[in-house]
Amino acid sequence: MDCKLSQDQKGSISQRSLWFMAVYAIYILAGFIGISFVSFPPGHLSVVWLPSGIAFLAILLLGPTATIPVFLGSLTIKLPFLYQENAAVFSLLILTIAAAIETFQGWYAHKLWNKFFNTKGIDSGSDVLTFFTRVAFLPCIATVWIIVLLFISTGYIKNDMGMWQLWLENTVVITMAHTLGIFLMVALYQSYWLIKQDPWTAKEFKIGLASITALLAICAISFSLTDLTLYLILPVFLVLIINTGYAGSSIALSLISFWTIVATANGHGPFVSTDTYLSMIHIMVFLLCLGLTMQFSALTLDNLNANKRQMVSTIEKRTEELEKKNRQLLELASTDHLTGLCNRRSFEKIANKELERAQRYQTPLSILALDLDFFKTVNDTHGHLFGDEVLQLFTKACLECLRKTDLMARLGGEEFVVLLPETTEYLAANVGEKLREAIESISAISPENIKVSVTCSVGVTTGTMQDENIAMLLHRADEALYDAKKLGRNRVSIYKRMGTDTGVILPQ
Repeated sequence: MDCKLSQDQKGSISQRSLWFMAVYAIYILAGFIGISFVSFPPGHLSVVWLPSGIAFLAILLLGPTATIPVFLGSLTIKLPFLYQENAAVFSLLILTIAAAIETFQGWYAHKLWNKFFNTKGIDSGSDVLTFFTRVAFLPCIATVWIIVLLFISTGYIKNDMGMWQLWLENTVVITMAHTLGIFLMVALYQSYWLIKQDPWTAKEFKIGLASITALLAICAISFSLTDLTLYLILPVFLVLIINTGYAGSSIALSLISFWTIVATANGHGPFVSTDTYLSMIHIMVFLLCLGLTMQFSALTLDNLNANKRQMVSTIEKRTEELEKKNRQLLELASTDHLTGLCNRRSFEKIANKELERAQRYQTPLSILALDLDFFKTVNDTHGHLFGDEVLQLFTKACLECLRKTDLMARLGGEEFVVLLPETTEYLAANVGEKLREAIESISAISPENIKVSVTCSVGVTTGTMQDENIAMLLHRADEALYDAKKLGRNRVSIYKRMGTDTGVILPQ
């Protein structure tokens, strides 16, 4: 939960003063609702005092300066009920002290929040208990008893019972009312942020609306006909929690709280009693148990779902990384690191499949065996690094002469091979001659600043129906290559045939 408004957010309405006016208005409105709809006689005792929650959130979001509208709002709410014209100064003093104590309550709650939660919000089941006891309840019990004692000693709270019994009952009821006010307001505020950050899907919205409607219907039946149906709240709440999580349970809890208090105040439901204090205690215990249980369950389930999503995401990420690593390893295992061409293992695997396809569909398949002439001399004279550079230039020149369907591979050292699918022996010889001419035209500058040119010899053969594997073609191509070298190098030789000195194949 985001616990601070940014400067842009604070200034988006226009001025900080407008935020304070909004806090003041909302505080008074919440107090009016508490006194008019969710309170019991005598003295307009509220079961849930929402202004406590408003005060806490205002100070938490706007900072300590929000204590000003909170103080003024508290004073404004109390004036119509507790101001006495015959003792104007004294009553104003008492009301000011009470308003200051209530304001301190919100400030103290905000300090405890920053201590235990800071900006992380309530995000686990254990956090619900921590928040209720240390952030909601502790500031209320620390302040309410003083206000009640002040009002009893000055005669604002009167009853036939003894002073200490009166003080105890009022302290318990008002403390729980303030605590529930903070508890419910924070739950609604955090639900707002959860829905804003991760909006409900259409399915979640429909199930949430149906579940909340069902809960209110159960409450209506329980508070008007029979209280036995009240137990049905639990399974419906469970459905709501499974589908909408913490946000849905908080909204439903707030509506049920309002319904329960209003119905009981009007003499309906299982919590009605001749003793007002006892009736209020019953409602508070019911709402407290329901709220803590449902929110604990909702957050626990939310965390389980979040952990499940994180685990699935982690597994998918790891799987993707493993697949990437496997592809890289496969590429390393099948690729010559210097030239980027296929290595012998990879070439033979692909070429064998091409041979099977050519034999099945009776299409020609030819192979060129290439070898750089006197390459050992180049290495010995100019060094292996320069030799590597020559091999890379050789590879580039060859690839520029080949089709995309052709496959070139480095078998080792200066030995290369080219697979030519759907190419006859005569056309393959022409490709070999094209490659020989391209190699003959390239040159490189050695470290000694000498221009070095290279040539290559080429052996040509084509597949037959009798070939069992690509190794048989490679053997024939090597024999043709040996013939080309024996005849003086820098030429193309067809298996069992030889070319001219220029490497042009003679037609048969």
